[in-house]
Amino acid sequence: MVIVVLVGIVGELLSGPFIGWFAQRAASQGRLTHAVQWLSWSQRLAPWSLNSHWLAARCLRRRGDHGAWTTRVEQLAAASPKDPRLAQERELMRIQSGQFDRDAEGQLKRLLMANVNADDVAEAFVRGYLVRQNSFQADEVLAAWTTLHPQAVDITYYRGAASQMRGDLDQARTAFLTFLAVYPHHELARESVSELLLELHQPRVALHHFKLALRENSQSLRARVGAAQSLRQLGKWNAAEQLLREPLSRPNPAHAVLREAGLLAMETGNYELAETRLVAAAKLQVRSRDDRLATATVFALHGHSRDGRQMLDQQSQLDSLNKRRRDLQVTLILEPTHATARRELESVAAELRRISP
Repeated sequence: MVIVVLVGIVGELLSGPFIGWFAQRAASQGRLTHAVQWLSWSQRLAPWSLNSHWLAARCLRRRGDHGAWTTRVEQLAAASPKDPRLAQERELMRIQSGQFDRDAEGQLKRLLMANVNADDVAEAFVRGYLVRQNSFQADEVLAAWTTLHPQAVDITYYRGAASQMRGDLDQARTAFLTFLAVYPHHELARESVSELLLELHQPRVALHHFKLALRENSQSLRARVGAAQSLRQLGKWNAAEQLLREPLSRPNPAHAVLREAGLLAMETGNYELAETRLVAAAKLQVRSRDDRLATATVFALHGHSRDGRQMLDQQSQLDSLNKRRRDLQVTLILEPTHATARRELESVAAELRRISP
C-alpha cells in the first residue's frame, strides 16, 4: 500500500512538468488556447509552482483575452507581489494595446536590457504599432526582430498583418497562407486570414477558415462573429443568427457582437432593432468606417436622414485623411529620412485623432 501511494506521489510530481512541456510546445506553435488548457492540468498537479501561471498569463495576453489575463495577473500578484515579472507583464500588455512611453524606442531598449524575453518585447511593440495603425514603425520593429532572432515563429505572420493594415491585401494573404502551411494550428494567423478573406469578398472561403479557427478555440468570439458575418454575406441569415444568439444573451454583449447583430437585423428588414444594436455598439468603441456607414444607412432607412448625412460627410473627411496617411507611410518606407513627410504624417495623425468620433 505504501509503495502504491509513493508511486502516485512521484507520478504527480513528474506529470506536472511533463504536461508543462506540452503546454510550452503548444504555445510555440501558436496554439494558445490548447496551451492554457494544458497549463490548467499542470497547475492542478503541481499547485506550488508558479511557472505554469506565468506561461498562462503570457498566452492569455497574446490571445488578447483581457478579462482572463487580468484575473491571472491578480492571482500572481497575490501569490508573489514582489516578483519583477508582474510589472513586465503589465507593461507588455499596455504596449501591445498601443500605450507606449513618450520615448518608445528607449522603452523598448530598457525592456531588452532588463532581459525580458526579446520575442515578447518585439511582438508587443509590433502589435502596439498596428493598433495605432503605424505600419512604418511596425516594419522597423519587424526588421530588427528578424535581425536579432531570424528563426522567430511569428515574424512572417506579423509581416502579413502589417501588409493588411497598409492595404496590401494580396501580399498579406500570401504571408498568412505561407505561414499557416507550416503552422496550421496558429490561432491568431487563422483568425487573421479568415478576416482578410472577408475583406477580399470571399465569404465562402472565409467561412471554411473560421470553422478551423473554432475547432482550435470553440470559445473564440472573433471566430464566431466572423463566421456569422460570412453566413450573413452568403444569405444564410438563420444560421448567422444561431451563432450570435449565445453571445447576444450575455449581460454586456461585445461591440463586435452588437455590430454584426445590427447588420443582420438591417439585412432582414428589422430597422428599429438594427438601429438599437448599432447605436449600442457605437457607445462601446470608436467606430470603424464600416460601422459609421452601416449606422448612417440604417438612420436613413429608419427616417433619420439628417443624422445619416452628417455621418457620411464625416466619413468622407476621414477617408481622405486615411488615404494621405497611407501614402506618407509608404513614402517613409522608401525614404526613411524624409523629414517633410514625417512631419506631415504627424500632422495628419493629429487631425485624425481630433475629428474621429
